[in-house]
Amino acid sequence: MLPDAAIAPYVLRPTADRATIRWGSEAKESAIELRDGDARWTVLGEDRGDGLFEARLDGLRPGVRYHYRRVGVEEIRSFRTASSEFSLVVFGDPQNHLHYPEAVATMVALQPDLAVGLGDYVGASDGTSYRRFLHLSEPLLATTALLPVPGNHDYRRHSSPFPEENDSEVFDRYLGDGKGNQVSLSWRPVRLLGLNYPDRGTWTLDCPRAQWLRTQLREARSAGQRAVLFQHCPCFTSTRITWAVDDRVLPVLLGEFADVVLADLGGHIHTYERSRYPDRPGVPFITTGGAGELYDYPVDVCPNPYQIVAADRLHVCRLRVRAEGITVAAVALDGQTFDEFGL
Repeated sequence: MLPDAAIAPYVLRPTADRATIRWGSEAKESAIELRDGDARWTVLGEDRGDGLFEARLDGLRPGVRYHYRRVGVEEIRSFRTASSEFSLVVFGDPQNHLHYPEAVATMVALQPDLAVGLGDYVGASDGTSYRRFLHLSEPLLATTALLPVPGNHDYRRHSSPFPEENDSEVFDRYLGDGKGNQVSLSWRPVRLLGLNYPDRGTWTLDCPRAQWLRTQLREARSAGQRAVLFQHCPCFTSTRITWAVDDRVLPVLLGEFADVVLADLGGHIHTYERSRYPDRPGVPFITTGGAGELYDYPVDVCPNPYQIVAADRLHVCRLRVRAEGITVAAVALDGQTFDEFGL
C-alpha cells in the first residue's frame, strides 16, 4: 500500500464559501462526492504523490453542513462552512499523543463547528507521525474541519534558537497551506487569524509576518470585525520555561489594535494560563498546551504579573460565538470546565 493511502478524508481551513479536503487512496485517480441537501456533485482530487489527494472547494454556501465521501467508499463525513454563530475548540501540543485520544473525545463531546490546532501535532516531523495524528483525530475530523498552525516540532528540526534553514515541508504536506501558513478565515463577526509563530525569536515587530498581521487587523477594523489570534509560541508563563515564551512582539503589536483583538491563544507550554496585558482591561493572552501530556514544569514558579488564573491540567479550550456574546472556557479532559470568561 502507498504510505498515505489509508488516510481518511479531512477538511482544512473552511470559510463561508471555500474549503480544502485531503484524503488517501491507492487509486491513480480519486474523487470526493459532496452533498448539500438533494444536490450532489463530484470533485476530482489532485494527486500529491504516495497516495495523498487534495481537492479545493469553491462556491460553497455559508452556514451549511456539507456531507461528503470518497467515491467508492461508503463512509460519509461532514463539515460546516462559516456562519455568524458558531463554536470552536482549541487544542495545543498533542505531540507524543499520550493523552490525545482523551482530548479528541472531549472535543467531540463539545460538538464544535471548527477545531483549531496550536502546533506540535507530532514529536518529530515525519510522515509516520502525521499519519498517526490524523488516525487518532478521526473521531473529531469526521464532523469538524481543522485550522492548524505550525509548532516548532512541526518543522524538520526543532532546536532553539530556531535555525533559519529549517522548513515545514512535511507539515505542509499533511496540514499546511504551502504558502507560509499565515491564515485568515472570516467567520463573521470574527476574523480567525492563524500565525506561523513556532518559537521565541522567530518574529520581530517589523518582520513580514508581523506586517501581514497588521494588515489583517486593519482590514478587520474596517470590516467591523473582531479578531482572535492563534499561534504556537505563547506570550506569558509562570513556569520555568520562560525561554519558550515571547512577550516582545505580540503584546506590543496588539496594543495598537485593542479595539479589534478579542484574545490571543498560544500553545508550546504544556499547562493552562490566562493573562491580561497590560492590565485587566487589556487583551486576554491564553497559554493552552494541554492536549497531550503535562511536563515537569508547573505553573506559579516564576513571576507572571499579568496572570489571572493558571492550572496544571490536561485540557482543551472552547470558544463560543453567539448573538448575546462571546465566551471562552477551559475544559479538562474529564469534561469539567475549570475556567470560563466572556470576551
